[in-house]
Amino acid sequence: MRQRTIKVAGLRIGIRTRRTLTIELCADYLCDEPPDFVVSATEAEIAREEKNGFCYAYAEQVCLHRAIAARVPDYDALVVHAAVIEHAGHAYAFAAPSGTGKTTHVQQYLARFGDKIRVICGDKPIFRLENGAFFAYGTPWNGQEKLGTGGRAPLAAICFLARGTENRIRPLTPQEALPRMLHQLYFPVDPDRRMKTLALADALLRGTRLYALQCRPDAAAAELSCRTLCGSLPE
Repeated sequence: MRQRTIKVAGLRIGIRTRRTLTIELCADYLCDEPPDFVVSATEAEIAREEKNGFCYAYAEQVCLHRAIAARVPDYDALVVHAAVIEHAGHAYAFAAPSGTGKTTHVQQYLARFGDKIRVICGDKPIFRLENGAFFAYGTPWNGQEKLGTGGRAPLAAICFLARGTENRIRPLTPQEALPRMLHQLYFPVDPDRRMKTLALADALLRGTRLYALQCRPDAAAAELSCRTLCGSLPE
């Protein structure tokens, strides 16, 4: 096995691998600093993922990402299944189950607003609590479309997407948002880390503006959500 260190969300993570796929994926995040913690995958864990039809290298990558997600709550951080954009120095997250259309919605932002917005992460950002506020960080896990430039920005709002025949958006209370958020988080097996994950999720929802967006895959949906989340359209 070989070991390299990546720096993600301010954390130095040692990755021990048998194949090079994960290191290649994380090439832009490599560093030479000593790790805060080290993750690896057992042969048994990799074999279980191979049963899902994955090749060995991809199965190992899935296991390593899961191991990272299990450890980051120790550092007041969560891996979230969402896409995050940045506008005017603030981050806005779009969360939804796979296949719902969050990537399409972000692509509508890019088509409509161009370089006035940037994508921090297209699929699995890290939200980290720092001095009482959550920040969104880019990660190497950007989804199939590879949308994401990395970086960091204070998290201003989370929008939960659903498909609809018309574009409608409304605010959510933390209580309404909680079941939606729980579906977008990884819960560690370790009981203490599970409780820490729940506590962080609760703090995240109580300290962030929350919305539910029912939308079509069109530019009007991006304009509606941008106007609501950001306060105005980028000029």
